[in-house]
Amino acid sequence: MVDIDRRKKDWNWKQMLIHRQRCREYQHCYARVKCGKATPEMTARVKVLEEELDVLNLIMLRERASLDAERMQKAEEEAKAKKGWFFGWWSQPAAEDQFSAAIGKLRLKTPTLTFNLTRDRALSQ
Repeated sequence: MVDIDRRKKDWNWKQMLIHRQRCREYQHCYARVKCGKATPEMTARVKVLEEELDVLNLIMLRERASLDAERMQKAEEEAKAKKGWFFGWWSQPAAEDQFSAAIGKLRLKTPTLTFNLTRDRALSQ
């Protein structure tokens, strides 16, 4: 009797919605735990959700959460690297920026000729 109720319950729309909400919450909390930004409540919630969800979903959600955590860390590093447009005026450029600046100075010093002549203009002159 218990097994039959379980199978009926799995295909209930309300149960599916609750399952998806648990999955989203677990993925969000686990990504925060991976980044090291989790509160103690989040860590406790991860343990509770690990009891409620099955192994297949846990493995899949952990993979997604680890990718999300990597994305969040990269975004934070890029945000730290970019100081803003005003900061660049007085700061010392990095080695790559110095190289590209040197190439830019060489381009300014060498004369460049550009011809935008059409066939008719070339014949008339």
